[in-house]
Amino acid sequence: MATSPILRSRPSGAEFGLRRLAPLVVSRGFDQFALGLTSLLLARRTGTEAFAPFATLYIVYALSGQVADGGLAFAVLRTPSVDRVRRSSRMIRTGVNLGAAIVASVVGQSIGGSVGTVVTASGWIWLAGSLSYVGRATLQWADLKPRLARAEAGSALVFFALVVAFVRDADGLAALGFLLAGKNLLEFVLQGLPSQIFERVGNVPRAGAEWVGQLVTYAVANIDYLLIGALLGPVALSVYAVGFRLASAFSSVVASPLTRSAFVQYANSESLQAVNDRIVRQVLMIGTVGVAVTVVGAPLLPLALGPGWEGTSRITLILGLALPWRLLLGPTVALGISTGRARSVIVWELVRFVVLAAAVTLFATDVIAVAGAAAGATIASIAWSHHRATRGSGVVSSPLVPALSVVAVGVVAVLTVLS
Repeated sequence: MATSPILRSRPSGAEFGLRRLAPLVVSRGFDQFALGLTSLLLARRTGTEAFAPFATLYIVYALSGQVADGGLAFAVLRTPSVDRVRRSSRMIRTGVNLGAAIVASVVGQSIGGSVGTVVTASGWIWLAGSLSYVGRATLQWADLKPRLARAEAGSALVFFALVVAFVRDADGLAALGFLLAGKNLLEFVLQGLPSQIFERVGNVPRAGAEWVGQLVTYAVANIDYLLIGALLGPVALSVYAVGFRLASAFSSVVASPLTRSAFVQYANSESLQAVNDRIVRQVLMIGTVGVAVTVVGAPLLPLALGPGWEGTSRITLILGLALPWRLLLGPTVALGISTGRARSVIVWELVRFVVLAAAVTLFATDVIAVAGAAAGATIASIAWSHHRATRGSGVVSSPLVPALSVVAVGVVAVLTVLS
């Protein structure tokens, strides 16, 4: 099948790198700036206890951008440049998500209150998130990074301005839900309704295992929120959520472009070893910078939020030490899936889920102890997953990964005890 004329020539593996990712990193920076700063602003406006449902909507927003597509985005990124995906695959997923949004609205209205508002808003955030997420993958597959960057940055700036103007206090929960869904929908529109890879006749993506892997990965990333809310209450959840937001701000900017790029690189490179070596170097370099930024920014957080948020700086500092490993997770999953081991990825993520849940539950005496347990378990489990991914694909992993993991876990333990 002929390649669409809109596609630019694919860069070789050697040409992939930070320079080519720059537009996506910048636009992702706008996106995470908007999400992070509005969450901090709302935390200040609502207080520690009332912020919990707002934090839940931000969690649902992140979830919708990773698993609501049913694995279609990963299937797009893994598709060679000469192939296409059947258009009906996208239509079916959109129809399912639309039905879910309608059901969520009915259920949410019957429940009422803040819980009902969260349920209703979550359905529409889920639908819009699936559209924008697949659109991002499509534009990156087509090497249309400038258009992708403009759409992401533009929707983020509009969202930020509207939240600042209209969400004034705890009564603005429904408005936030509407704006989060609208942000995704606006980004999809600004993407130019991307369809370069979708045609009436094409491959039907078999993304079941990949999607389950995405779902489990997200469950691992958020089990700490669920357990903190259940074991320590809404105030602890609010403080932890804000601390995690700042701790992950740097990785959130870089992780998504880096992961999507890793999928494309593994799908089009003849040397997995060269690609993996380059990605690990990038992760360690970027992660080190991110830890430094977090260390500098952590003490400033309580000053910006006001009384009641004093514990956030220590949580941010502890969780921030796991930042390089969070960056490494995406390429690790990409390596496993790209080498035909999507089911193995599910197993790794299930193991990580059990380890993290056990660590958080065991140390759920206070929110600082939970942060230390979560950071330590994250570092150790991702290092283990990376070892499994490289060994199974025949790639020689850098010895720096296990060595730095041991050091980081030790530092996390010391900081947790001293706090």
